[in-house]
Amino acid sequence: MTESNLGLHNISNYNLSMGFCRQTYQNGGVCIYVREDICYKTFDLTRYCEEKIHEVCATQIRSTTNLQIIICMYKSPSGNFYQFLKLLDIMLMFLYQPKTEFTICEDINIDYLSDGSKKRQLSQLLGSYNISHLVNFPTRFQRNHISAIDNIFVNNAQLQQSNILPIHNGLSDHDAQCLLLKNLFIKKKKLSGKYKTRLFTTDTIGHFQKLLLEETWARVYQEHDVRSIFNKFLRIYLNIFEASFPIAYFNKHNDNAWITKGIRISCKK
Repeated sequence: MTESNLGLHNISNYNLSMGFCRQTYQNGGVCIYVREDICYKTFDLTRYCEEKIHEVCATQIRSTTNLQIIICMYKSPSGNFYQFLKLLDIMLMFLYQPKTEFTICEDINIDYLSDGSKKRQLSQLLGSYNISHLVNFPTRFQRNHISAIDNIFVNNAQLQQSNILPIHNGLSDHDAQCLLLKNLFIKKKKLSGKYKTRLFTTDTIGHFQKLLLEETWARVYQEHDVRSIFNKFLRIYLNIFEASFPIAYFNKHNDNAWITKGIRISCKK
């Protein structure tokens, strides 16, 4: 997925905070979406990214007591493990601050159901930052083989406040994980007094037409069933529509500012 394609994937009521896309190889990449009412800050981690070895992005969420840094990370099975450890270490040193707690969501192709040397080395590195893994159940099912190559890591202080659950989505041979953190009070934006709309301007319509012209529709032509053809077409079309006309929020203007407090009281009589 390229950076231009990344913008085509919109999730209702969520903002794309940060992402990493490959420039040389196909597939891969990571991204983080944050609910629209949550205050967040992004980091430029480009210097710590290397395709297939350490693909990563991070977002900081402020709570009332500390800083929560959410990290999304991927390493290909063919990626150099020792270079991965080196980049991970210097990245954590860069991100670390007092009262900082990490939540690392990763697919780094290291099976935590087995006791291999790579697992021990990774656990030792993260342990130096007081970070431990949570997932102890299978996350991937392939050819009668199970493994836990997808994992979530949190600070040791959060272990007793965390609850991790598998989500069987039926879309991939990887299952998703749902992390619930207790006693986490996140600072939120005030969205009251705003209304949401889509902007249909000359620029946005032109961008919409440009994306439609650039789309090859190859995935549609690969299908043979009419229902599948329509679903593929509709999915691609809606992705382009959402990317061109995303929902935007604007402050509501008070058109009744001339109504004084006295008038309001009189109206209630």
